[in-house]
Amino acid sequence: MVLLTVYFVAGKLGLRLAFVHANATAVWPPTGIALAGLLMLGYRVWPVIFLGAFLVNITTAGSVVTSLGIAAGNTLEALLGACLVNRFAGGRAAFDHPRTVFKFAVLAATASTAVSATIGVASLSLGGSATGSNYGAIWLTWWLGDAVGALIVTPFFILWSAKPRLRWSRAKAVEAALFLVVLFLVCEVVFAGLLPAGVKSYPLSFLCIPPLIWAAFRLGERETVTVTCVLSGIAIWGTLHGHGPFVRDSQNESLIFLQSFMGVVGITAVAVAAVVADRRRAEEALRTAHGELELRVKERTAELAKARCELEERVQERTAELAAANDAFLAEIVEHKRTAEALRESQTKLQAIFDNSVDAICVSKAGNHVMVNPAYLKLFGYGRSEQLLGTSVLELIAASHREFVREDMRRRANSEAAPTHYATRGLRRSGSEFDLEVEVC
Repeated sequence: MVLLTVYFVAGKLGLRLAFVHANATAVWPPTGIALAGLLMLGYRVWPVIFLGAFLVNITTAGSVVTSLGIAAGNTLEALLGACLVNRFAGGRAAFDHPRTVFKFAVLAATASTAVSATIGVASLSLGGSATGSNYGAIWLTWWLGDAVGALIVTPFFILWSAKPRLRWSRAKAVEAALFLVVLFLVCEVVFAGLLPAGVKSYPLSFLCIPPLIWAAFRLGERETVTVTCVLSGIAIWGTLHGHGPFVRDSQNESLIFLQSFMGVVGITAVAVAAVVADRRRAEEALRTAHGELELRVKERTAELAKARCELEERVQERTAELAAANDAFLAEIVEHKRTAEALRESQTKLQAIFDNSVDAICVSKAGNHVMVNPAYLKLFGYGRSEQLLGTSVLELIAASHREFVREDMRRRANSEAAPTHYATRGLRRSGSEFDLEVEVC
């Protein structure tokens, strides 16, 4: 209900500024209101916009068909603009950065407004309210009015809805009061005919730029768009009353100059305010990051000091442990050397006993020769140990006794009971057999 009321009242006020046609006005605030409503409340409020546009036009000596067509154009314009802004310009955050501000200007204030102008003028033509001779002038006025409404009114509602409360210090309030005085004087000079008649024709509109820059750099985004709305309203009032640099012999020419001024002022003010706000956010982020960095450095320094103390303690403990381990390791090495030396001596003695024994001795594994002594080689008629290593023990047993020896070897391999001493027949290399006493260890 609030959106409908605001839309209707703004539409009625906007139509009072009509120059070329009763339905084509210098600035159409409902365009900005509808776009802001869709961005803030969502697409579900489009029926309210349609109803508001219909009521505004039906109560302005318009037919039902024409009013429905214009309402449809206004609604489609707002829906398309909101969709484009949400998709490509950041939605409600479109005025936070200069890049998205210019995207908003191109998408919402330039592209989508052409929809309403085209459908609206077509509805007037079909209803007989517009002729072909003034079709182009009505379309241009309509389009520029909607574009100016989007550029000026939408940022006003979006930014004030984000931060509705004023939080000014005393110094800021004094500066704002001084700013209002300066703005009033500038408006009096430019749009109220305060200067002599010979000066009125001068291009004094540039005097409006310093207050806008002042507001952008010192007051904030909300205040800047508010100043833009006030300045645009005063410019419209002065032009309607024949004052200001935009008054021309032709009303249509005056309207185009006025709309161009408001459009340029609107986009410039919002863009500059976005640049300043973006810079302030960056500075605040840097200050926050700097504070966090200092805190982290202090915390890290304390952690490093603590870690250093702990590390020194650990190093001392580890050094003592390593010294003790080193002593133990050295003692172990000495003992190992002693053991190895004793083992070598023992192996030397055993090898001497093995080599000098008068008894034939062999070492076997899985029934194959691994080691034989000289007495063993001599007994079986072989000259070198390499001739027997790797061969089967059974090859040196007479064929008549091999089965017995094989069975004995199987029993031992399976850990079964087997005699440790038995008599058999040996087989020399020459093929002769001899009696053999076997002692198994």
